[in-house]
Amino acid sequence: MDAVLPQSFHLVSLETIDSTSSEARRRAQSGAADSTVVWALEQSAGRGRMGRSWVSEPGNLYASIVLRPSCGPERATEFAFVAANALAEAIATVLPGADVTCKWPNDLLVGGRKVAGILLEAETGPSGSLDFLVVGIGINVGHHPDDDAVRFPATDINAEGATEMTIGELLESVCFQFHRQRKLWEHAGFRLIREAWLERAYGLGGMIALRLPERTVGGTFQGIDEQGALLLKTDGGVERILAGDVLPVA
Repeated sequence: MDAVLPQSFHLVSLETIDSTSSEARRRAQSGAADSTVVWALEQSAGRGRMGRSWVSEPGNLYASIVLRPSCGPERATEFAFVAANALAEAIATVLPGADVTCKWPNDLLVGGRKVAGILLEAETGPSGSLDFLVVGIGINVGHHPDDDAVRFPATDINAEGATEMTIGELLESVCFQFHRQRKLWEHAGFRLIREAWLERAYGLGGMIALRLPERTVGGTFQGIDEQGALLLKTDGGVERILAGDVLPVA
């Protein structure tokens, strides 16, 4: 396992772990520095949003980044979009000409099929201030689940044509792009991050369907607001959606 990351990053390389995000959280609670990256070849208990399991066999990229940003907990979700932009740029670099899009709130697609996901977890201190964030990243590199085993059709980097790149090289690219996007966030706030994300937004301006915890709703995807919530125009007006799953666009 070999990767050369930007100077500000601290790499922890592991053969196998229960979850890179769980390990990153444990290390953060023990004082791990900002930009500590936990990378494993295999996860025995990988997870995604809403407690879903993440199939984590060897051959894909599994990594989590510890962050200690200077912001309040109300801005933590902005880093899901920072990470999405970084992954989009890294994937577009290894797959030039591919249709790389960002599916709200935290997935990356190639040709309309899921290739990567992001899991954002925050921990606050006793006073309610943000102590740290863990940004979990999973990218399908050498394999992906069958369509009948997932909620959204998937693909992987190799299947899309990038067969010579190593997982370590992809991690290097992800961290380099993440560093760039974070610096942009630090200097310009969420506005430019939001604009860049919208340029790649899956289904923007068209009809989409959203699976919410208690219902499925359809409407026109009008964008995201200054807090990252999805804006959906329905017959009843514009709904502000904080959590849900965008279904495949027909």
